[in-house]
Amino acid sequence: MLLVLCVSLAGIVFFVTSALQDIFTRGRGTSYYDSLPSRYNSSGTYRRDDNGVPQAGAVDENGEPLMEIYDRPEDDHEYVFVPALDFDSVALECPDVIAWVYIKDTVVDYPIVQGSDNQYYLDHLPNGVANKMGSIFMDANNSTDFTDDVTYLYGHHMKTGEMFAVLKSYGEASFYESHRIVDIFTPVEDFEVEVFAGYIVSVSYERPPMAFRDEDAFYEYVNMVTKRSIFKSDVEVTYGDRLVSLVTCNYNVSNGRLVLVGRIK
Repeated sequence: MLLVLCVSLAGIVFFVTSALQDIFTRGRGTSYYDSLPSRYNSSGTYRRDDNGVPQAGAVDENGEPLMEIYDRPEDDHEYVFVPALDFDSVALECPDVIAWVYIKDTVVDYPIVQGSDNQYYLDHLPNGVANKMGSIFMDANNSTDFTDDVTYLYGHHMKTGEMFAVLKSYGEASFYESHRIVDIFTPVEDFEVEVFAGYIVSVSYERPPMAFRDEDAFYEYVNMVTKRSIFKSDVEVTYGDRLVSLVTCNYNVSNGRLVLVGRIK
């Protein structure tokens, strides 16, 4: 009887300790993300850099830029890309940060990291501190410049609504229509990812592709995800489009994942 009582008490203590630790570490994670100094503010810009025009960042005696800024230059001049975020400053604390993901009017406004495997950042913040919130991270096998056929970004489905929990809202037509674009910011280029499908998959049975062997394989995949999508879309996807998939947990399927798929515009 005494042994049973001791075991029961030990179990209660373990449960309470784990719960408190979970709450504490989750809060620290939230505080960390809220305190990041270089968060999204606007798109990157381009500055002309030819025929002796001053370099990006050069200012006159009044502190005014010496170069005109262009949103999307389409002429034959050469330009310097000025990123929306100070990635150099972020890298001082978080050397694995490679990009930033942002979905307007949602909590998704996070740095993207890439580790040497797909395990470490499941329970570590971008600065390397252990935390159950983890990080938004790119698949370790993807190229950091988003040139693969499909680039995968992973994030937890937090019960607090943080990280990639909002992806489940894409099942509502009105939410999809107002959040069709996922912005990706990098040190060298910005991308608008136009979402066209979202499907649920069990990781126990299906391994999503990262590269397509040919055009038929590409359309086979696109047709599959659009047919299984939890919402309808009129976005046209053609062979050669680079895709980006945002992946999070789905609790309606055993070991399930919700995969949101978009094309880089």
